[in-house]
Amino acid sequence: MKKILIVTDYYQPHIGYSKVQVAKNLIEKGYNVKVLTSDRFFPFPNYKSTVQKILGERIRSVGMHVENGIPILRKKSVLEVFARDLFFGVREEVEKFRPDTVLVYTAASFSAIQVALAKRSFNFKLIFIDTLLPSEFERGNRFLKNIFYFAYRLFFSKKISDAGDKFIAAQEETTKIIKDVYGIKGKITLIDQGTDPKIFRYSLSERMKLRNKYRLKKKDFVMVYTGKIILAKGVDLLFEAFELLARKHNNVYLLVIGSGEGLFLEKCKFSLSASSKKRFIHVLFQPGNELYKYYSMADVGVWPLQESLSMNDAASCKIPFIANDHLGARTRIGNNNALLYKQGDVKDLATKIEYLYKNPQKRIEMGERGRELVEKKLSWSKIAEEYIRL
Repeated sequence: MKKILIVTDYYQPHIGYSKVQVAKNLIEKGYNVKVLTSDRFFPFPNYKSTVQKILGERIRSVGMHVENGIPILRKKSVLEVFARDLFFGVREEVEKFRPDTVLVYTAASFSAIQVALAKRSFNFKLIFIDTLLPSEFERGNRFLKNIFYFAYRLFFSKKISDAGDKFIAAQEETTKIIKDVYGIKGKITLIDQGTDPKIFRYSLSERMKLRNKYRLKKKDFVMVYTGKIILAKGVDLLFEAFELLARKHNNVYLLVIGSGEGLFLEKCKFSLSASSKKRFIHVLFQPGNELYKYYSMADVGVWPLQESLSMNDAASCKIPFIANDHLGARTRIGNNNALLYKQGDVKDLATKIEYLYKNPQKRIEMGERGRELVEKKLSWSKIAEEYIRL
């Protein structure tokens, strides 16, 4: 049985990001998988008021655990910088586990450097996986980040380039970061992220339950956004487009699921008229196995700026979605299952939403094609097969 070690700074079993789903699906395909990570969950903004109810305390116990059938070894965190966690013991675990392949999430991390150095002594394939987007890179203290990445390029990028057998980017924009910001040389393979069609599926019964809960009628039109409620995601653009539509149609609703930073959501709500506010529904962060109910309740998903894994989740629930025309992850719209609007153009965004509002049969057809796309290309099982081929 081949052994695969997944090394990542942060690992949250209850949130179905790539590293969790890849580990799960590789185990299902017969591989011996172990996850090596820190004793902390990702530093989500406003952790206590946003995700703590779902995930629990951020600092976890050190040592070996088995969570959702996945062996996880947590090491003591020493230092955190820009959502990078320094923990030691990577080489020792490689020597003990003797993996055939090591998957490292984020090439520009302390653990990536430790794995690259360990490769000199041990014979394993090394694959680096990155999902970072430019908007995420630009947030926070740019001056210190520039110093951090300059030092990384100066001292470590060549070592990482030489050690890596493969570099994987989740979208086109991430490829540019790996090359230009990290300074990595070599071919980069694009493999999109996926979703779990067993969890994310359309449910008529759940649609009716939630619509009854929020007193929605059969012909009421609901657009949904899930994720962080922050400026970088373009949530303010969505609110503006909703306001334009709400003035014209009295059965248009906006459902936003998630939480964000400071007073940003309040500013977005402030832009709505009194009547529109009555048709705005806010739901706090939900665990992945509950989200399908809200997608089923909705008619269209909208993600105005950044790529989001939620696009795949929505498609799996037979919900068409709208993204911007600079979308990097083109696989997600590869079956005529989504519309693109001119990035930043609120009127065009409203026009695209209104088109789907006025054409319910088109929505149904696009939703069916979205589910078909997930089953053929974007299930985590299919994504795991891509990793295996590498």
